[in-house]
Amino acid sequence: MALSSIVLPHGFSESDRWVNTVVVRPLPAMTKVPCRRGACSAPALQVTGLLERLVSMAGDEPSTCAVRRLTAGDREAILLHLCRSLSGDRLWSLFDCPECGERVTLELAFSDLLVPPAAHPASEYHVAVDGRHMRLRAVFGADLESVSGDTGSAAESLARACVLESEPPLPEGLLPKELIEALSARWRVRPAGRHSAGCQVFLPAATSCRFRSIPEISSSR
Repeated sequence: MALSSIVLPHGFSESDRWVNTVVVRPLPAMTKVPCRRGACSAPALQVTGLLERLVSMAGDEPSTCAVRRLTAGDREAILLHLCRSLSGDRLWSLFDCPECGERVTLELAFSDLLVPPAAHPASEYHVAVDGRHMRLRAVFGADLESVSGDTGSAAESLARACVLESEPPLPEGLLPKELIEALSARWRVRPAGRHSAGCQVFLPAATSCRFRSIPEISSSR
C-alpha cells in the first residue's frame, strides 16, 4: 500500500525537536468512518476514528494517541489532502448566504485552501487579547474530543484549557462573550499571513451573491 508524506502547517514538539511531517496511508474509496464511544455524530470523534487508521509518525503504526496530539488545523490539513487524493484539486460548495439567504455556489481548489508550514511554530504563543496579556497553546484533537456534545460551554471549556496564563487573570465563572470571541479569532485567524495557534485554512470572502459579499469565513471549528 503506497504511503504519502504530508508536511503539516503547525506540527508538534517531540523529544526536544519539532515534528511537522506525518505519513498517511491512502484513503480507500467508500471508507466508512467508525463510530467511537457511542458518539457517531461528534465531528471530532469521527475525525479521530478515521485518522487513527491512516496517520503515523516517525515510522510508527497509526494510532489514536498520535492523531489526538495533532492541532485542529493539522487534522484539517490531513483531511484536505485525503479529499484531494480522492476527487482531485477542485471543490464545489453549495450553501445559503447568511446575510441575504440566497443560494450561493462557491468553487475552490484544495491547493488554495492549504496553508504553507509556519515559519516559526511554537508550543506556546504570547499574545494580547481583549486587554489581557496571555500565554496560549494550540487546540489539539484531544481538546476537541473533550468538548464533543457539549453545545452549551464548549468554547469556554476550550478557552480555559488552552489559556495557560493570563494577566490580568481570567474572571471566575462564565467568561464574557467578547473575550471568548476574541480568543476564537486568535485560534483561527492568520493576521498578515502569519500562523496563529494551530490555524489552517480560510474560505475567500468573494462569492456569487449578487447582493453583498459574505464576510471572510474560517473553516476551523
